[in-house]
Amino acid sequence: MPWLFSSRIRNILSSPFIYAMIMPIAFFDITTMFHQHICFRLYGIRRVKRSDYMVMDRHQLAYLNGIEKLNCVYCGYGKGVVAYTREVIARTEHYWCPIKNARKVLALIGVTTSLPITTMPIITRYS
Repeated sequence: MPWLFSSRIRNILSSPFIYAMIMPIAFFDITTMFHQHICFRLYGIRRVKRSDYMVMDRHQLAYLNGIEKLNCVYCGYGKGVVAYTREVIARTEHYWCPIKNARKVLALIGVTTSLPITTMPIITRYS
């Protein structure tokens, strides 16, 4: 545990708040899965493959200690849930909302590659 004694006090003090976020992230993940499996089947929308968004492999790096590996799993899961949920929401919006944005969007969510309707423009930055 020599890494603990070399850690900054602010990192140690903030870690309970960071790790506590696993609860809302997991809740978000579970409710998104339920939403997709129920609603997408009813609407005929192709479901998002969750495993495409969950990339948790950095914990396999041999030079990481246990806490660093745990952090890598945590971040991989958190970022994966956000990316997965973002795509589920985009497909839901694409099905329900005929209204386009009034202004150009910084990063329009990627609905064009997996849906049959490809008339929606992808805008990657403000013009």
